[in-house]
Amino acid sequence: MRPGGLFLPPSFLLVSLLLPPVLSCGPGADDSGTRNEASSRTDLTGIPIVSERWVSPWDTTSNLDSPAVWTGEKESWVVATAKGTHQLWVYDASTGDLLRTVGGPGEELGRFLRPNGIAVVGDLLLVVERDNHRIQALSLPDFRPRGAFGSQDLVRPYGIALYRDDRGDLHLYVTDDYGNEVERPEGEPPTGDFTRRVKHFRLRTDDGLEAELVDSFGEARGPGVLRVVESLQVDEEQDLLLVADEFGPELEAYHLDGTYAGRSVARDLYRFGDPEGIMLYRCGGDGYWILTDQGEGRTVFHVLDRRSLEALGSFAGEVTANTDGIWLTQEAIPGLGQGGLFALHDDGGLSAFAWNDIAQALALRSGCPPPGA
Repeated sequence: MRPGGLFLPPSFLLVSLLLPPVLSCGPGADDSGTRNEASSRTDLTGIPIVSERWVSPWDTTSNLDSPAVWTGEKESWVVATAKGTHQLWVYDASTGDLLRTVGGPGEELGRFLRPNGIAVVGDLLLVVERDNHRIQALSLPDFRPRGAFGSQDLVRPYGIALYRDDRGDLHLYVTDDYGNEVERPEGEPPTGDFTRRVKHFRLRTDDGLEAELVDSFGEARGPGVLRVVESLQVDEEQDLLLVADEFGPELEAYHLDGTYAGRSVARDLYRFGDPEGIMLYRCGGDGYWILTDQGEGRTVFHVLDRRSLEALGSFAGEVTANTDGIWLTQEAIPGLGQGGLFALHDDGGLSAFAWNDIAQALALRSGCPPPGA
């Protein structure tokens, strides 16, 4: 779900300068703690309920969109993009406590305009900024800006997925929802050029930050066309990229070279809302896809077999609703055990599920070590 963002007048925007990030205490949370007024009206018949291990305080200003997890030697954080305040909000991954905020509105490095997609790889944080039309890179844990790229190629970017190749280069796939700025009558499909819906960048980080656009792709029409895009996820071992088309609603399968794989996925699963976050739990060559069905009253998470893409089951939390992005880690997190799923809750909070709880509810495998361990 993507309500209109805050657009700032040109006089408010600053000339690009390299400045340190702004760190501050977060604004006060809504005293209600969580917010889920429509949950009792959602029909979850036959869907197992998995209790959240924690739900963060709910805040009225943040308009959170997507989370990513960073694990250091002594602590683990969930870093979430906050569209409403043009910041990153940093939470303790074990408790859901808000630790700090980073940034604020602006064009210079260390600040953001409508941050949306986010990813962590090692100690590198990558943030997609819709209204700065770029991807900004920061180091962790100090949030030091390392640079930005993509402004010449991105129009209205949203989601990000990535993998590292055998040479150590990062390959980034970013959705670009250009042309959908104007609202359409309900049910009317978008029209226009869909052939640049996904941008593929190669990023080298061993000596500074060097990025290049590899390709732009998307089917022009017919099967595989990408009409309204945000979330996507990559499985490099299967040469597979899943891209959510919110107009479908369904996922379209592409190869990593940008060619359509000839398959639509989960077309009949989405009954509650838009297809949003997509994550992959890896067990050697096997594993599970986790898909977000963004119900306003309650989010339902669908689980697919990694290889066959067949549905294995679904679950919901006790309160988690209206979820945009999700992030899954297989690292051990105190209070969650070996791995956890973090989900945005109703635009203003975060919730955390232990993977062992999900696995027990749906008879899935658990205890799989993190990739590369």
